[in-house]
Amino acid sequence: MRMRRARERGVAAVLVLVAAASGSAQRGWQAYQDPYGRFTLRYPSGWKALFGAGATLAVLAEKDGKASVHVEYLRLQQPLDAGRDYDVIVQIERDLIKERESKADQIVALPARPEVGGIVTIEFTRPGFKRVERVRQYSVIRGTDLFRILCVASAAEFARFGPLFDQVARSFASVQPS
Repeated sequence: MRMRRARERGVAAVLVLVAAASGSAQRGWQAYQDPYGRFTLRYPSGWKALFGAGATLAVLAEKDGKASVHVEYLRLQQPLDAGRDYDVIVQIERDLIKERESKADQIVALPARPEVGGIVTIEFTRPGFKRVERVRQYSVIRGTDLFRILCVASAAEFARFGPLFDQVARSFASVQPS
């Protein structure tokens, strides 16, 4: 009986250490889990999590409205792989940005970046309410599931939020491919 309790305390101590170590990388961040279990991600504490509608699954907004993250979902007709089909995905996403955002400008696909995993990253500017906005779109493809993480800030403040947006994208985890 004593051995069992000692072992249980040891396991509990290890779990606490693992939780502390994993949280230290993003101290002051909190987890968001999609109510339908399609994805999870981490975002800064103090931001507001709002439910989306239609293709927009969630909106995470900085408390002063200086930045936001929008998660969208689209089911593809054919499975794609960001590692293998990177150039095809870039062209599809560029065309869709031009179609959706008729006033989008400076549409640039970033080279594949190991620090954000197998994610297609495109940046563009667009007119916003009272300011020009810069958008970094991360396209995460898992089989036929396409998740877009659209990170938005004013063009003037975008550099300040860029590393934070990368952290959000790196923390994204989806369900298994369909």
